[in-house]
Amino acid sequence: MKGGWDRRYIKLENRQLSYYKETKGVLQRKGILSFDIYQVTVELDAREPGFWLRILNSKHEFFFRAPPTDYKTDEAKYEYLQGWMDEIGKHL
Repeated sequence: MKGGWDRRYIKLENRQLSYYKETKGVLQRKGILSFDIYQVTVELDAREPGFWLRILNSKHEFFFRAPPTDYKTDEAKYEYLQGWMDEIGKHL
C-alpha cells in the first residue's frame, strides 16, 4: 500500500463494490470488485475511530476505510460503525 489515503466514493450493489474518484466535480468509476472473487475482511482500526475494509485476491489487495468522524458519544460511534457493517454484510 502506498503512503497516505486517496479519497474514493464507493457504491455497494449486487455483491460488488464499485469505487469512484471525483475529478473536477464529476465522479469517475475507477473499478469494480466482485465479492464472489475477492476475499473481504472488516477490521476495527485502533488508531482511527473507524474500521478498514480489506479486499484481496491472489494478485491484488485493496484497503478502504470510513472517513474519520468526531463522535459525541460512544453510542454514536457504535451506531456509525454498525451502519457500515450492516451495509457491507448485505453484500457478502
